[in-house]
Amino acid sequence: MLAYDAMEIELKEIHEFPAQLKLFERPQDLQFEIDGVRFVNGVTIELSIQKTDHEYFVNGRCLAEVQMICARCLESATLKLSGDLSVIAQIDEPRRPGRAGKSGKRERSEQFEDSEELVQLDQSERLVLVEPVRQALFAEVPRKPLCREDCQGLCQKCGVNLNSKTCDCHKGVSDSRWEGLGDLLEKNGRA
Repeated sequence: MLAYDAMEIELKEIHEFPAQLKLFERPQDLQFEIDGVRFVNGVTIELSIQKTDHEYFVNGRCLAEVQMICARCLESATLKLSGDLSVIAQIDEPRRPGRAGKSGKRERSEQFEDSEELVQLDQSERLVLVEPVRQALFAEVPRKPLCREDCQGLCQKCGVNLNSKTCDCHKGVSDSRWEGLGDLLEKNGRA
């Protein structure tokens, strides 16, 4: 497996297919941000690349360790994100004299799926993965991140973090609208 340091690949330099590549981008070198997410150890991208005459098929997985704020206790939470990416990179063919009406662009690949991104390459055949990687990781960011599955959150009355301390706020506090239901439960022996 070849290893690179950035999210750009010189596809012309790959001579054997399928090719397996591993890329790593340090947090300070990332060319994108995701709101509410701080990258801890950077982003690792593992790729498999296939080639036809005028297309490269790039499939892979993006891995990142991130810090976010827990939605229940408001403490920092370290999470692992893992997202899939799929790109079809088409090579632009230069216009040839005497071929009027040809734009130089190939028709959309028959194998193109909605989950894949179609990218046009110029003659340098340099593939920039910044946006596909950002999208793959963004899709995996949880809406309500949790520091752990059984996070107790904050006390609604005093605000103490119930994961580390207990409080007496919830004891003895009841809503008078539910008293009738409490009496019914006691009569049935469930309280």
